[in-house]
Amino acid sequence: MFQVYGTSSITGSDITLNNPGNVMLDAVNFTGRNVSLAAGNAVLQVGPGTATGGLTLAGKSITQSGKLTVLGATSVSATGNINLSDSTNSLASPVAVSSAGNTILNAGNALMLANSSIGGSFQSSSLGIDQVLGATLFVGGPSTIDVTAAADILLDNAGNDFGGAVGFTAQNVNLKDANAIILGPGDASGTLAVLANGIGQGGALSVTGASTFTSPGGDISLGNPLNALTGEVSFTGKNVQVSDALALMIASGTASGTMDLLGAKIGQASPVSATGAS
Repeated sequence: MFQVYGTSSITGSDITLNNPGNVMLDAVNFTGRNVSLAAGNAVLQVGPGTATGGLTLAGKSITQSGKLTVLGATSVSATGNINLSDSTNSLASPVAVSSAGNTILNAGNALMLANSSIGGSFQSSSLGIDQVLGATLFVGGPSTIDVTAAADILLDNAGNDFGGAVGFTAQNVNLKDANAIILGPGDASGTLAVLANGIGQGGALSVTGASTFTSPGGDISLGNPLNALTGEVSFTGKNVQVSDALALMIASGTASGTMDLLGAKIGQASPVSATGAS
């Protein structure tokens, strides 16, 4: 067990201080190859820190006091909240997050997520966000994901589960949810593609390019009159409702139930099919 009641500055090859009974009450600064830190006190505060290999952090709650630079994989787990909000963080390899509470994950580079589970809310700002092939992301609360205007949000692995509304700002956005998903507010300067078992919205959507909404067994409820869907819209769902403050252009559409379309003008590029009332 390791006990420090002031600031810690640790330099070495591999740094392994992973006893959960460690007490590190102030900031932990580190420089090493593979770095593993754990603490049993209320908050594990790290940074500035550099790991030329991997970084593993574990504690009740985890926060930072300086930039983190990690060349290898990063794993962060907490029974409470994770707050890695420094926008200059450089997390070059996959990042796995596990928290029972809320998580903030920011970086000055594009992020790649490995398997991650967040019990509360998820907030992330970066130069783009993607997932390792086959990895899943579970978020119990709302998500707010912002990337630079020229970057993409690609959270499109089949096992993802967003429990709360998903807000976003990006160029191209691709989202998948194994269950129902709630969108918005959201701004995509490129395209938007969503696949889920039910699609709804909690805020207005603004999409410059094409929008594709796929919910084969569920409803698509995008009835916010402030939606601005500039590009063509494609949909496949049960009962479908789409509203657009602009001219609504349907590229293709299939509704196995009812269909309700509202726009300043409504046009179509190909046939639209609805089994129920339209």
